[in-house]
Amino acid sequence: MDAASRALAAAAPGALRVLACHHPLIEAVGAPVTGGVHRGHLAAERLASGGVDVILTGHVHNPFAVPLPFGDERTYAVGAGTLSKRLRGTPASFNLMVVGTEAVEVEALAWSGARFEPYRTWSLPRRPLATAGPSPNRTGPEPSPAPAPREG
Repeated sequence: MDAASRALAAAAPGALRVLACHHPLIEAVGAPVTGGVHRGHLAAERLASGGVDVILTGHVHNPFAVPLPFGDERTYAVGAGTLSKRLRGTPASFNLMVVGTEAVEVEALAWSGARFEPYRTWSLPRRPLATAGPSPNRTGPEPSPAPAPREG
């Protein structure tokens, strides 16, 4: 966790900070199974305070996207469906994410029997660039200062 936190804290300003893990760190409302991560709430809170933008997960086989209830609520838990035959109440699906400066658009595409079609969509507002990244009380390396202007 410490190494991941340091690496994510060192990302360039405005970069999307993403962490992937198999189990959801918090319980997905309406999920057919539990993620069951011991101290998952503590890990999620720590990642949110460290400026992580998106935590990608699987395990429950149902797509979801929810803000974590920590800090500025701009850290999101995003779960994917499954392409296996182990369906849990939703069709086989996967997520497509499009990252913009203002929001991360997440679209779950589900198998209709003939092709993948839009199933659910979420628009996840990003932190403003001026406040993107870890909270002021973070640990880890400070960002490098901007280079001095060149004399022409």
